[in-house]
Amino acid sequence: MNKKIVFLLIVCLMATALVPASCSGTDLLDFADKYIAAEGRAWTQGNTSDLEKLEDPNVIIHNAGFEDTIGWNAHKQTITGARGMITGIEQEWKYLTGEGNHFAMAYKSRFNIPGDKPMKGINDSIFLFRLDKGRVAEIWINGSTKMTPVSQGQ
Repeated sequence: MNKKIVFLLIVCLMATALVPASCSGTDLLDFADKYIAAEGRAWTQGNTSDLEKLEDPNVIIHNAGFEDTIGWNAHKQTITGARGMITGIEQEWKYLTGEGNHFAMAYKSRFNIPGDKPMKGINDSIFLFRLDKGRVAEIWINGSTKMTPVSQGQ
């Protein structure tokens, strides 16, 4: 079976079958809304201060097919570096489910990569979050990105 399919199945099972755990009274939908807003500011404005408040300094991000991103500073560098390569990012998030200290969201983004051979990109992913003491401690991400060349007349 395809590794990505297996990974996605595991993520979905974890999102729906994990034993409820304490999350210091965090309302998951409210937290997800704050996270969405903070991600938006980080990617569109370069303002990462709100996102930093929501993530543990030692956050671990598991992105299927890539090495783990470990720590807030590494996550910030990923955002900063990617922002330097893309323009016009548009993000859509949808809260899917949550219980205890875990919740899942669907994510879609559209962006442009300027340059000699401009491209349009579309990302479609699922995110599973684990909170600890009211902050994001771990994120599992699986999805796909499609890149298409932009003709010079567009």
